[in-house]
Amino acid sequence: MKKFVTAFLIGTMSIASFTVDAGAYAKEHNVVVVQDVGQLTKTSSLMLKSNEAVCKSTCSRSSEESTSITAVQTLEKKTSWYYQSVSGATWSTTVNTQSLSMRNSKTGLSSGTYRLKTVFTVKYKNGKSETVTVYSAERTVK
Repeated sequence: MKKFVTAFLIGTMSIASFTVDAGAYAKEHNVVVVQDVGQLTKTSSLMLKSNEAVCKSTCSRSSEESTSITAVQTLEKKTSWYYQSVSGATWSTTVNTQSLSMRNSKTGLSSGTYRLKTVFTVKYKNGKSETVTVYSAERTVK
């Protein structure tokens, strides 16, 4: 039993000695490290009332790393094989704060299946930027 415990401890210490601080590694090897846009809280939601679409998107970040957030909402209608942008249903907003909230609506929808596509672009203090696309659940107008 002592041999097993000794072997286990030696193996654990060996593995521990190979851990590397990611920041130190990046600096030493000139690797570009960017923020993780996935750490953002982001939503894209679509509600349908009769023939009106209500489009809501939010994005927030808890840290002070970002300098601006831009969101572009596009209402899309499902065709037989793909989604197509609805004419007159694209909106954009930019904020220089840590959170963004936008709400838009489109009336006169024909029957079919719709979704809201929101593209969030976050710019950081270090000059880098990242983009992520979030889709709402599909909704149907009858």
